Amino acid sequence: MNPMTPTAVLHELTQQIEEQQILLTAKDRNLYEEIIIGSVGKAIRNRIHRARSWVDEMDQLMKQRNTSSGLKLSLKWEPLERGNDNELDTTDLVDLLMLDANRMDDEQIEKVITHFRTKISQAKEEAQKEDEVLRKYIYSQLDYRSWFEFKLEHLKGDRTNYTELTDRKFNVLSGGEKAMAMYIPLFVASYSRYSDANADAPKIISLDEAFAGVDDANMRDMFHLLTDMGFDYIMTSQVLWGCYDTVPNLAIYQIHRPKDTDIITLFHYRWDGESKILMD
Repeated sequence: MNPMTPTAVLHELTQQIEEQQILLTAKDRNLYEEIIIGSVGKAIRNRIHRARSWVDEMDQLMKQRNTSSGLKLSLKWEPLERGNDNELDTTDLVDLLMLDANRMDDEQIEKVITHFRTKISQAKEEAQKEDEVLRKYIYSQLDYRSWFEFKLEHLKGDRTNYTELTDRKFNVLSGGEKAMAMYIPLFVASYSRYSDANADAPKIISLDEAFAGVDDANMRDMFHLLTDMGFDYIMTSQVLWGCYDTVPNLAIYQIHRPKDTDIITLFHYRWDGESKILMD
């Protein structure tokens, strides 16, 4: 009913688009502040705090190991570098997320918003490219575990500084040192999984041919580590008894089968931390 020239229509539509864009930007910012910096940011903060505490605890347990060759291990959880100029380095991002939201100024808030806006734009592009659900990619972008990487470092001999245990450096270790370099991180990883369980949940691990290739002094220290971590364990071995002063108590069953006879005899022993006793 009100004829308009194409130029006037274009001007009207352009103005409405700009107004809508301003409105969407304001709502977008409020959404990011409420979710990313608020509820989601708080959850990420708590998880990173917990992960850092766990890494520090595991690092101390590793460094306390008294191996016969002097090999010591250390665990690091290092942030990755940013992917592009619109993103923050993980170090800077984590430092900002660690702040109380009420203490962040406008510039800091804008940095966090720009970072996650870029990440979510990437998630949209990946979802469209792979024809997948967007939620899956957003979860991936917000997964704080992908912002870091674990590094296993070692110290040996007269060295005073820990260096990364690369494949090349691992290959020149002795057989016993290689075994220790594998056992300790595996126990640490198991401990990590159990740390999410209830306080009264059993922490049980099982090992077949336990500590094969590890000398007696290092076996003693491995049992010390298991005790420190609060593990219960079931192990089989041809030579291992587990009677070390680092083991508070142990049930031992020796299987006796001479010359492959059809009869198997079980000898039950108990270790109390000081002596091995044959049970009736």
